[in-house]
Amino acid sequence: MATQEDKKIERANAGKVMRLFARELKQMGFTRKSTFFSRDAGPIVQFLHVHKFSFAPSFRVHVCIRVLNDSRPYLGLLGITSDEYPGFDSCLNYGESPDSHEQCKNMLMRFICEVAEPWFKQQTPDALLQESSILPFEERTALQAALNRNANTHNVQLTRSLLGLV
Repeated sequence: MATQEDKKIERANAGKVMRLFARELKQMGFTRKSTFFSRDAGPIVQFLHVHKFSFAPSFRVHVCIRVLNDSRPYLGLLGITSDEYPGFDSCLNYGESPDSHEQCKNMLMRFICEVAEPWFKQQTPDALLQESSILPFEERTALQAALNRNANTHNVQLTRSLLGLV
């Protein structure tokens, strides 16, 4: 059973991995807010949520889309996750050494480059407006309104605030 001190060390190491990861993502245009990394993509925001498991020194990455004009006061994780992809479903872990932090960051970046970026490229406004897209009806309606230049400025500011794009 892990002690309080063990958990403290594990959280500190997670923070080290996240700082390394954030530096790499910044070069790709992402802004960090806690465990969320986001960037503008026209009428939508592409974002990542890095979930630290409580039971292990390991992460899961959520790759998501949010319509900038979305009115929800919370972030829905509409997208895909790293545990859906063989090779990334159990390897985003780290230890106590700087080498393990670097290896984990490299695996996180490999997932972003090989899976997340191609997925983001497929999520064009036209594709997202389709009934088969990941967006529920309300978000498709909000996207269509934005494309028609009828975005609600309050909704846009809310989304920017939630994702640290203010």
